[in-house]
Amino acid sequence: MRSNSQQVAELLTNELSPAPGWPIRSASEAWLGVLEVLAASLRSVRSKTTVTSTASSTPDSPLLDPRWCAAQSVEELAVELRRHRRRETHAAALRAVAHWWTNMVPPPLHETVDSGAAPGSGHTSGRMAHPPNTWRIELSQAEWRKFAELPGLSRGLAEELRLMLGAETFPFQRGVQRVGWRHGWFDEATDRDAAQHLLATIAAEGGVDRRELWSGLSEVAERWCGRQPDCDSCPLRGVLPARGPIPLGEE
Repeated sequence: MRSNSQQVAELLTNELSPAPGWPIRSASEAWLGVLEVLAASLRSVRSKTTVTSTASSTPDSPLLDPRWCAAQSVEELAVELRRHRRRETHAAALRAVAHWWTNMVPPPLHETVDSGAAPGSGHTSGRMAHPPNTWRIELSQAEWRKFAELPGLSRGLAEELRLMLGAETFPFQRGVQRVGWRHGWFDEATDRDAAQHLLATIAAEGGVDRRELWSGLSEVAERWCGRQPDCDSCPLRGVLPARGPIPLGEE
């Protein structure tokens, strides 16, 4: 499967915009990523802006400080989010994550990893290797489970945030499931854990970070792989089965 995985990775890397804000090299950049997941800018349909543009769009905002966010009420956070034209739907979750952040993320906020580390020297956990020179928080499985139980976090949001912060996970949403089904990577008998493992394997064998792969597949799902697929213009048309896309169960 390695050659196919590399082709998938190359197509997504060459034809789509980079994953927003990758690589994350400091805790401050990771917090900007949290803002993109929980309070995406209303200037774009999807959260495809970079960390740099996120920061520049809120240059004078206390939202950039998780300690400030933790100290506000949900209503006060919502006011600040509206002021900067950011989604306020998950204001309660943002406040809960900010509280968690102040207790779990070690200071200083702007601490960065060693930028002179040798290529390939990133932290390795289990089968998957993190890219070198990236920031992450190391937590036990029990601590990650507590994180997923924070108020206001759905399973999907929790997995997106865990991925953002360096956890060994892969958000498995309906759109990504459609892409995988139509390309024959898995079928209705494939359970969530097996599908996540397969997608993580594609990332590893394709030489891309999980977050880059997930971002690319999410964009493919939204732009080309809806209920009525547009395979002719999709970046992944070259890795479709020879007989064409496999119909979903309801198609």
